[in-house]
Amino acid sequence: MFRAIDALLLSENDLSRLTALSLDLGINFGHYDFMRDKRGELVFLELNTTGQSMAIDPDGKLGLIDSVVRSINEISHRHRSRVNV
Repeated sequence: MFRAIDALLLSENDLSRLTALSLDLGINFGHYDFMRDKRGELVFLELNTTGQSMAIDPDGKLGLIDSVVRSINEISHRHRSRVNV
């Protein structure tokens, strides 16, 4: 049965591993989708590199939209610095 999307808190270890994976893949932005199995273990579903922030956090209560905007601004600033725009 389908359930609504909930925020999922990750352990420091899980967060470190996802950060390392993102760096290895050269991904600066994206949403990892997970679920928990009956034992409470994380199950990886997919990685959306285009993101779908409005669908996940339409009211902005999770802070996802602000985080996405900050990330895009940081990436854009780094890119502009490299190309001297």
